[in-house]
Amino acid sequence: MQFYTDFKQLSHFVMNFCVIQINELLQNLFHAIYLDFQIFFNIK
Repeated sequence: MQFYTDFKQLSHFVMNFCVIQINELLQNLFHAIYLDFQIFFNIK
């Protein structure tokens, strides 16, 4: 039973970590795309 509790805590921790990583990745991606569009429209 102890193993099950540890496993639940570990999976919860991993999920939080992954969500944070994906969040940062998406923010960086959107920021880069936004800057690209700004430059693209400024050239036109």
